[in-house]
Amino acid sequence: MHKIIVSALASLLFLLLLLSVACGDDGGGAGPCTSTADCEDGFSCVDSACVADAADSGSDGARDSGRDTAVDAPPACAEPCDGVCIGGACCEVASACGDVCCGGTEVCSFLRCVTPGAECQNEDDCAAGDYCEPQLAGDGVMCDGTLIASGRCLPRPPACPDGTTPDPVAPMCVTACTFTPDADAFDVELSLSWGAFDGSAAAPNLTDVRNSPIVIQLDDDDCDGRITGRDIPEIVIITSPDDQNRPDGTNAVGDLVVLSAADGALTEKWRVAASTNPWTYPAAGNIDGAPGNEIVACSIDRRTIVAYHIVADALVERWTSPVLPALCVMPNIADVDQDGMPEVIVGGTVLAGETGAVRYMMDEPDRDVILSDVDGDAEHTLEIVSARRIHSLVGGRFVVLADRGAGTGHPIVADLEAGGLPEIITVEYDTHTLTVWRYDGAGGVETLRTGLDINGTLDPTLCGSTSAGRTHGGGPPTAADVNGDGTPDIAVAGGVGYAVLDGRRLVDSTVADADTFFWTQSTIDCSSARTGSSVFDFNGDGRAEVLYADEHYLRIYEGMTGTVLFEACNTNGTILEMPIVADVDGDGQADIIVASNARYRECRDVPGTRTSGIRVYSSTSGTWVRTRRVWNQHAYHVTNVEESGEIPTREAPNWSTPGLNNFRQNKQPGNELSAVDAVLTLRANCSSAELGVTVTVRNLGEAVMPIGAEVRLYRGPIVSAPDPADLLGTMNTTRALFPAQAEDLNFPTTDPGILGGSVRVHAVVELPATARECREDNNSAEGLDRGCLM
Repeated sequence: MHKIIVSALASLLFLLLLLSVACGDDGGGAGPCTSTADCEDGFSCVDSACVADAADSGSDGARDSGRDTAVDAPPACAEPCDGVCIGGACCEVASACGDVCCGGTEVCSFLRCVTPGAECQNEDDCAAGDYCEPQLAGDGVMCDGTLIASGRCLPRPPACPDGTTPDPVAPMCVTACTFTPDADAFDVELSLSWGAFDGSAAAPNLTDVRNSPIVIQLDDDDCDGRITGRDIPEIVIITSPDDQNRPDGTNAVGDLVVLSAADGALTEKWRVAASTNPWTYPAAGNIDGAPGNEIVACSIDRRTIVAYHIVADALVERWTSPVLPALCVMPNIADVDQDGMPEVIVGGTVLAGETGAVRYMMDEPDRDVILSDVDGDAEHTLEIVSARRIHSLVGGRFVVLADRGAGTGHPIVADLEAGGLPEIITVEYDTHTLTVWRYDGAGGVETLRTGLDINGTLDPTLCGSTSAGRTHGGGPPTAADVNGDGTPDIAVAGGVGYAVLDGRRLVDSTVADADTFFWTQSTIDCSSARTGSSVFDFNGDGRAEVLYADEHYLRIYEGMTGTVLFEACNTNGTILEMPIVADVDGDGQADIIVASNARYRECRDVPGTRTSGIRVYSSTSGTWVRTRRVWNQHAYHVTNVEESGEIPTREAPNWSTPGLNNFRQNKQPGNELSAVDAVLTLRANCSSAELGVTVTVRNLGEAVMPIGAEVRLYRGPIVSAPDPADLLGTMNTTRALFPAQAEDLNFPTTDPGILGGSVRVHAVVELPATARECREDNNSAEGLDRGCLM
């Protein structure tokens, strides 16, 4: 902390709008004056009147702002002034802005006179470059019986020059604010759960889940009338209460269930019973152009797909597709023709998002596909990519652009050679081998590596002779930089183990297959040998970790070495499901969401114990980096969906977007290490109806300050350990504060010494444990900017 001595005028410059600051009689220390010598102790002469001495902020040391009233008092006005004297003219307190008096409807924002824009509930209501300032209160809206305050749009403050920091009392700019987690610390706790093992492995297991969850915004949590990335997202799953032990999922019956993380619990919000096949994977996004997002899920027989949306607080059917030419398993959502109306790509065809009708057919109805620009055209049109073929939209039909002649399994797209066209990485399930290929730009393909055995040196006899794990292997792969060299690396699960391979070496023809591995680790998935996985850089060091759940455990591996960083029992059916990472509770930090089921396996370390349902794991110390509140489909890549669930009309290539070039890795665009910076100012509230001390909590950081910051007001100057007897009150912030936003908390008091400024007070703010702050030496402030005339 730094103690800052400033004048009443300079302190007022910080406030966007200051109401009722100097009212009452002119007795005592607040009488008329010609110099400070005419005033009582604790008061100075400003504008011919005695006012309380200037505020201090910080804890130790002293920094002179250069604006002390005893030295730099403004020129006196010709007539008595009830406001602030600027250039010899009297300016109302609310209009004072440095050496300028704002006129008309202007307000002072970061020492600039600006005209407030439209009323807003959050930044999405404002133009680009503006933010929503709640202190400029509008009428607000009612939300679940609570008045949600509105504000006005103001320009974002300018960035501070390098090497400078903003004055916490009168900031003119905001500075870079980041937090770097301890790379050596990796603490994990179970923070939320839904479902539990009922003591019997026999069906029905009502909370069993054998597919991957997705995360999407489905309703308006902040009552701004829209579904946006600022709402608390929902988790969408398909339960598998009784799959009747069908080994291939034929006509298996599951419930579509929506969960929400709110008030410290994971609770069921909506359910559509007996509606979908639990061996398939849902997707979600805004597919019809109307406000709000939809869920698409395969039918029980997997021959059609059904869209659902929220109507009158119920999850209901939106449409059902015609019969598909191939099985519905893993739908994708994208705007394939860039007309602003997304499509659903599933079962070998392309459906209109608003109706479910067939919009485009494919020459070859490939089932397991992803969407990406792989030919590098200027318009970034999307191709449909399978393990074997590339389809391109030509003349109202998706025609084969290139065909490599063979290939099964799930593809991903990443740029492994830093330039030119991206690579397509596929794992051939039938032979547990990996292939790297790409479009050659002339209607053909170039194969860079093929036949690489993903089991490496692992012993295939870890699985039985007739099991899938012995003869087959290879789930949907991932791409992420695990060693910090700037090139994505490839990770994939097999039947007998998990493998991570060096992306650079994979495309180097001089490197032998055996030398492309970073590591392999034995796992257990002999039953299907094709489970999915994901990747995430939890500590923001540029080296991603790997998340994988086999038949018995959820594990997090260090990406480059394979060291197990975390392990927890998580019994699983191992189809294509995978753990995912998203911010599901809106606390500004990443969470792990993983599904489990009790039907087939038990915990190896505690025999007889099984898990069922959904679990959310978080950082115990709150040190994981920020990430998005969305993961909308199995083939997720950051550029395929906005955080609000909107589908981009022209999807940016994920493989060429700076900071991305990954697949199945969530990442906060911009700076995932952005942090909060909470600062305080104090002023007297002189309104007869609300006498007290108003503490303004402002976020000068780059990340969102979560709701619930605790502010304590004490009698006396700042000390390292305040006496509990000096505590005047405790309040909590009631809204999330985005960068530059502030909230006023009024502590009622009628103490004339405090209100007049002769009795010192100080305030301290303590952020929720999950908040990461770039500075902790400015979390207290002392004194009042200006006292009341008592």
